[in-house]
Amino acid sequence: MSLLEQQESYLTELLTSISGKLITELQKDNLRLTQENASLRLSLNSCKEQLIDKKAIALKFLIMQDIVERMTALRIHRITLPYERKELDEEDEPNGIRLEISQAMLNSVIDERRVIDYSLYLPTGMNYNMNFLKLVEHTTIDSIDTEDGEKDITQNEKDNQVEADVVYVPCLQQRHFKDIEYLRKILPNVFFDMFAIQHDKLSMFYGSLQKFLTNSTPE
Repeated sequence: MSLLEQQESYLTELLTSISGKLITELQKDNLRLTQENASLRLSLNSCKEQLIDKKAIALKFLIMQDIVERMTALRIHRITLPYERKELDEEDEPNGIRLEISQAMLNSVIDERRVIDYSLYLPTGMNYNMNFLKLVEHTTIDSIDTEDGEKDITQNEKDNQVEADVVYVPCLQQRHFKDIEYLRKILPNVFFDMFAIQHDKLSMFYGSLQKFLTNSTPE
């Protein structure tokens, strides 16, 4: 065998050995990457399931929140400072009558941290008491002491002459009794009463409600 043939044979064996090692390493890397890919897919599927669960929980929370708001006509939102009303977009703020009650009004020492502001409203666009809601759909009351609001609502009632259903709106105990009397005066088809009812005053509440319903019954 000539020297050239020996070198050629040596190079062939060396190339075969190197290619074999490279193929073995590539197979190991491929196996490792396949396992990592499978693990990542499992982790991704788990994250998707968790996201679906969180979305479902969030949706249930929104549904429950909507049910509570519709049943109690009570929204609770945070404001940054006492006496400061939080401005919301039209999409976030339903049209209708809005009554603001702030806890800060009762505090002798003003707390400039966040306080809870209670907002009672009769939103439009719902499927109950629509006659009444149409009656006040474009009416806004910014102040309890405004006399123009009373005239506008009274005139609006005369113009529309719509027989509205009785609407019960619970008011928190922070609301002054004079304010409730004023609200009852300008909105005769709405029964405003204290939000919290003590057991020993239930008879008083039912008596007041019966009197209101009796006076509201058309002859």
